[in-house]
Amino acid sequence: MSNREHCSGCIWSHECKGVYEALGRAKGPSVALKAVAAFLLPIFIFIIGLVVLDKFLAQLSVSEPVRIVIGASGSAAAVFVAMLIVSRFGERHRKDHYECQLKGTHER
Repeated sequence: MSNREHCSGCIWSHECKGVYEALGRAKGPSVALKAVAAFLLPIFIFIIGLVVLDKFLAQLSVSEPVRIVIGASGSAAAVFVAMLIVSRFGERHRKDHYECQLKGTHER
């Protein structure tokens, strides 16, 4: 299905181009670092925590089911603590604050 066929029934089809052009011109901070912190950092912390806890618990001769539960729980807790630290760090070191514009003052 082409875009023209897809948009033919949409009541906003005449405004789509303008909306995407306005979004492309929008000024603001980059979200790349926030995306990495939000998506990749928790995964890496969980995997690293799982490996470290598994090796530590293997040395203590803990049974495998217990190692799995403790490893997953400990890694999840580590991710939670790390995300709290990252969010607090982000709040303290924010350079500028963008607020939403009221509908009446929004420029088209």
